[in-house]
Amino acid sequence: MKRRELLATVSAATVSSAGCVSGGGTGILGESSGRRTDAEGAAPSGDAVDWTYRTGGSVRHRPTLRDGIVYVGGGENGNATSQRKHVRPERSENVYALSADTGSEQWRYEASAGVASSPIVSDGVFVVVGWNAGTHGIDQRLVRLDDGAEMWSTRSRDRFRHLLAVRDGTAYLGTSDDEFGLQGEELSAVHTGDGDQRWAIEAGDTTAATVDGETLYAVEGSRRTTAYAVSDGAKRWQKAMRPATDGPRVFDDTLYLVAERTNEHGNYPVVAVAAADGTERWRFSVPVDEPFVPTGAVVSGATVCITEYGGWLFGVDPSDGTERWRYSTDGETRDAPMIGDGLVYVVSRNDGVHAVDVTTGERQWKQPVAGQARFVAGNRQGLIVRGGRDEGDQQLRAYAPDGTERWSFSHAGAFTRPAVDGTRALIGTKTGYVAAVGEPDGRDAVG
Repeated sequence: MKRRELLATVSAATVSSAGCVSGGGTGILGESSGRRTDAEGAAPSGDAVDWTYRTGGSVRHRPTLRDGIVYVGGGENGNATSQRKHVRPERSENVYALSADTGSEQWRYEASAGVASSPIVSDGVFVVVGWNAGTHGIDQRLVRLDDGAEMWSTRSRDRFRHLLAVRDGTAYLGTSDDEFGLQGEELSAVHTGDGDQRWAIEAGDTTAATVDGETLYAVEGSRRTTAYAVSDGAKRWQKAMRPATDGPRVFDDTLYLVAERTNEHGNYPVVAVAAADGTERWRFSVPVDEPFVPTGAVVSGATVCITEYGGWLFGVDPSDGTERWRYSTDGETRDAPMIGDGLVYVVSRNDGVHAVDVTTGERQWKQPVAGQARFVAGNRQGLIVRGGRDEGDQQLRAYAPDGTERWSFSHAGAFTRPAVDGTRALIGTKTGYVAAVGEPDGRDAVG
């Protein structure tokens, strides 16, 4: 793949991950397919597998881990079947609450349609329920669950509905269809207590957002970042740039975005903007063999760590964007870097995973990874990396901060992007299993 093609690929992956085209798919985020599969498929197995739970259907969305409970949608029930051709799933699905320690079922909610999102847990369990017609959603609505009982639901829409965030008594929702654009969709906020709408505004196709303080930062049409007031949806600022992170993220008081237009040197700079008003602070791009195409930016302490498609990792001063150090791999770097304890991890599609000192830019260790290596999570306890191909065997490997392999796992089939607790991964499989893989000693839960 050429560097200039990567920007279009990122946008297409956003559409796929939102379910707008494929309803899942094993694409860039590694989500499993939306098609119904044989519930008799093989269960995850191996020395690293702690427990498995069988749903009897398929698990298509990433599990959520909160306070020792795994929340996940999948399986099937007899409440309803899709009435139109090419609509997925074929049968209505469930939401499960499982013990993270043992996998035992705590409760189950039997929905009246498919489960269309990963749950968000925040003073209740919130999930989107509805059908997927490929180009648009059918009868999609937000549901709040308490101990497996439905407390309320929003009105249904024949659009894809995206649960963006839940914070301080408010749930934020975006809509989209298969034609990602900058207008004609809805961004809304509802009270978590009763589901009543607080406000709704017209927006572009919105599939990712985050709340920081009194502001909702949303990505529209995959290429525009907009800041909205959480109180009423008023627009605070807008930039025709996509985040340099996996969805918008605020680091202290700054967002890092990627310019959609090249500069005079043909490069796509990383742009640091003030979270409060969108004021541009600096731009960063450097000459490389081909146009500079950034693939990620994260902050560790006093360093902004930026990956570039051609295998580069840069350490940049967050105050003015000046380069402090650079590190080169021998392959493509399509993932944003991950931050550990004094380390920044970078994964190369063809050159394994590298651990680099975040202060000096010097390599601390390197490990090979079979197949197309992708990051899953990194934290103070180490790193989890995914390998393999979209079809066929998929692998997960966990490494300690010193590069020692802690465990490895292989599965002959697709599985979801994991929820992570330390160096333990919780996955759902295309064949309908939920599995805990690795060591249950985590302290840094993700998802």
